[in-house]
Amino acid sequence: MNTRLHKQLLTLTLGLLLVPIFAFAENTTQTEISEASSTTPVTTTSTFTSCSQEAIEERDTKLGQARNIYNTAMNAALLERKNTEKAAIALDTEKEKKEAIKDSVETYKTKTKQAQTNLTQARKNIWLSFENTVKDCREDYNKGTTSNDKELAKEEKNHQKTLDQEAKTFKATLFDSIKSLFGTKE
Repeated sequence: MNTRLHKQLLTLTLGLLLVPIFAFAENTTQTEISEASSTTPVTTTSTFTSCSQEAIEERDTKLGQARNIYNTAMNAALLERKNTEKAAIALDTEKEKKEAIKDSVETYKTKTKQAQTNLTQARKNIWLSFENTVKDCREDYNKGTTSNDKELAKEEKNHQKTLDQEAKTFKATLFDSIKSLFGTKE
């Protein structure tokens, strides 16, 4: 009777000690998986962010250059009009003055219209290029996220298989130990 009581007490003690250890092992593993999964998207996100920032930098630099070209063309047209009108005023006949001023104004209008058309076309091309670059950044991000998600799911599945195998081994070992404690002597 005394031996039987010792076996029951030993089994109860083992159960009380091993169950919390097994539960702690499961919690630790899940925490490690959560930490690992949270670091992967950060890298992809920062890559998407840097790609977008580079696209913005390129867009605004090109817009500034286009605006400088426009301003230079407008200043040149204005300077040319000023000089031709001053020269027109110095002409002798009224008819020649009117014709020279009219030609000056027409030339100015043509040059300003061409400068405006060039600026508008440049802006359209720059924005189109920017949108395509951001689209490429987004596609690269989505490809990276999808592949990272697949890799993460595969890792989690393999990890779960390992945990299941360890749990089966642990249970089998525990049952074998309990059976040997309560086993019949032959």
